[in-house]
Amino acid sequence: MSGSDVRGPVLAAVCAAPAPVARILISEDNPGIQRIYSRLLPDHGFELICVPNGDGALTLDLAQSMSPQLLITDINKPTMDGHALASALRADPRTARIPLLMVTAMDQRGSARQPGLLPTDDYIVKPFPFDDLLYRITTMIDMDGYAHDDLVERALDLPCYDPHHPITGLPSLHQVASALPTRSARPGWAALEVSFANHAELIGAYGRAMVDGLAGQVGATLRRIAGPDLLVGHTGFDLGLLILGPADRLASAEPLLIERLARLSHARLSLTPAIQLSLRHADDRAGLCLSLPELRAALR
Repeated sequence: MSGSDVRGPVLAAVCAAPAPVARILISEDNPGIQRIYSRLLPDHGFELICVPNGDGALTLDLAQSMSPQLLITDINKPTMDGHALASALRADPRTARIPLLMVTAMDQRGSARQPGLLPTDDYIVKPFPFDDLLYRITTMIDMDGYAHDDLVERALDLPCYDPHHPITGLPSLHQVASALPTRSARPGWAALEVSFANHAELIGAYGRAMVDGLAGQVGATLRRIAGPDLLVGHTGFDLGLLILGPADRLASAEPLLIERLARLSHARLSLTPAIQLSLRHADDRAGLCLSLPELRAALR
């Protein structure tokens, strides 16, 4: 049976949402895991193309013709395993740059990189927390700020699967969104944004495992500096961080934060993290009672 003979039912299985955030090709032979993708990801705005039975050869065919922004695949699959699929994708100019997320039963991020995988590709170990999957998707797809805003707004209407970010351990966007209106209603507050301005460049140079480790160190640093009067957490599913609290308290914490973050540059790295600090002050006379989407827009 040719690829064109089966593409009809494949396209009929597309799970689409209005104005999708991104298109993802799912190649998974476990029906239970495929149902998890199909049930949860479209609610967050992703368009899914699900390959029947996770067939490896058909996955390659669809990647060539559908140009997804991300391919999620398991390793053990019919007709072509995940590593052979990765090599075939990288050998074809049409698919060579599609990011690849490999789903595996064992953590292989510290192992020797398999042929066909790029530093920008990644592994996720099953069973995986859904927020960990969303973090990896948002950092692997070339997603602009407005698409991420859309993703965040959709997520705020959905359940919180984990109150903490999977990499930094800091409060997730749902926790920040819950605390933000009360915190920002107080007069004289300020917000400090911490972001990895060269995140993609770091991943391309050193791989995701090292960058995730660096992000974990940033999270630990912020936890040590912040006290109960500062709200610290994530404003999205990526590594973007918020510190919000009294303006005078934040002004005194900023130099210490800059000094501590500068120490995180690894001596062996020729490309050091460019951590961008963005400060916004509110009027001393009244608070704003901001929502998370409003604050994200103000910090842009």
